[in-house]
Amino acid sequence: QENLSAFDVDTEYGQAALTDLIEVFENPIHNASIVPPGHIRRAIGLRATHELQQKWSEYIDEAEEAMASAGIFGMENLSVRRFLNRLLGMPVRMQNTIFQHYTAILDENVKAAKAAGRYDDGVVDIRGESVSVKSGSPRTISTDRQSGVPLSHYALGVDRGLSFERASEMLRAKAEGNEAGALLEGEGFYISRNFKFGNGCKGVTLLLRERVSVFAASNWIPTFKIYRPNQGLCGRTFLREHLNSNLPLSSNGARGPWTRLHDATRDKCTHGHKCRDLQCFVGKRMQTEHLVCGAVLPFWSTIQQRVLSKTVRTSGGGFQLVQQMRVVRVRCQRADGTETRLVGIHMTHGGAARVQAIEMDIRGADDADGKPDLKPDLKPDLHSLGRGKQAGKGKGPAAPRQPSHGRCQECGAAHDG
Repeated sequence: QENLSAFDVDTEYGQAALTDLIEVFENPIHNASIVPPGHIRRAIGLRATHELQQKWSEYIDEAEEAMASAGIFGMENLSVRRFLNRLLGMPVRMQNTIFQHYTAILDENVKAAKAAGRYDDGVVDIRGESVSVKSGSPRTISTDRQSGVPLSHYALGVDRGLSFERASEMLRAKAEGNEAGALLEGEGFYISRNFKFGNGCKGVTLLLRERVSVFAASNWIPTFKIYRPNQGLCGRTFLREHLNSNLPLSSNGARGPWTRLHDATRDKCTHGHKCRDLQCFVGKRMQTEHLVCGAVLPFWSTIQQRVLSKTVRTSGGGFQLVQQMRVVRVRCQRADGTETRLVGIHMTHGGAARVQAIEMDIRGADDADGKPDLKPDLKPDLHSLGRGKQAGKGKGPAAPRQPSHGRCQECGAAHDG
């Protein structure tokens, strides 16, 4: 496959698993004396018999030699992608076994992170009350010549708002899920004390308390998720901080201001009629998101040049420009009503223009590849063109010299014709 859904190992968990794998083979004597855990044994095909320790030791020796031959040890900034590329240079049996070993460590790390409630796969979800593929999408940008897989542009219409009915349903579900079967302190609707948006609507929010970790300290201060009519989930806060500028509101009292803000921001920003920017999307419910999906990897470098960058400080005190390749996934509705799942590169801030630039870059590269070699077999006689340093050095006949009584512009000497 050429799409991104098959390449989910290049994450922080994938990098941690790679570090654990390398450590096994960089300390072979010590690790060969330790019985491998069950998930490793199952992955590389070792049985729990009296020969287990011997087989494990033999595997470590063979894998260490294979990885050393592939130049994996001692590499600076070894990424998962570079590791997988080097793995392809090993004998097929060994590369498969090491890869199974690696994925077993990765799966175990992910399982532990999920159990602890701290798992983040590094792929961002595009969420909304509704997400649909816009008319005219998908559009093929190019096609990978080797696989025949298209590189496609999807324009998505995302309603990121939250209706009052949906907010009330979430509030009821949260109350039922709490131990006492009721809302916790601080949960519910709030309205801004003084602030009004440019469209005349007051700010309204819904707070739902986050679950308490089993490892939380006794003096732990609860945090709350913030939901807004026009943005859905938009952050987290502490109750005391939120009460500084907001007042509690009953569900009945929240219906009117919540619905007004929800309706007013469907296609307009919260600045109201005073905003002169026709492209302003601040607070707007309906957003257009652009994704590049399909054969992303063959065109990776071209896409990367058109993605937003940020400046980060390096360990040496300098600065470095880093591209922000943001992989996203989304479930959305096609025009015919069927649901589809997409994984691709998110084109943020001026997405349509960035996609167009990517398409032009690819076309330019294709045109350059298709041009024939037009280099001439013979070089022109530079002297005959007035640029040669010595007569007769060109491959063509020299032009007849004209009389001259001044100094030669090439050598500075006086010539007499």
